[in-house]
Amino acid sequence: DGDGGKRDLPKLAASPMPSSPDPVQECAKLCTGYKYLGLQDGMQCLCGNSVGSQGHASGSRCGMRCAGNESVICGGNNCNSVWSRPASPR
Repeated sequence: DGDGGKRDLPKLAASPMPSSPDPVQECAKLCTGYKYLGLQDGMQCLCGNSVGSQGHASGSRCGMRCAGNESVICGGNNCNSVWSRPASPR
């Protein structure tokens, strides 16, 4: 992983993600076989089978808009917006 630490969602599926009007569903397709998907830093799609090892993010540091659809929140710097698969909010 690029941040030098243990990721909550260890599989980097795409960085940057393909531009899409529905980035959550696009990431869900890339995370087939995993229980959770996460959007991070406005453009990354991550996958994993457990979440919460890094605690819960709150506040503005996790409020970055997605590059392909600014109406969707795509995490922040080292901060994931997380959905369970199929893509329903967690």
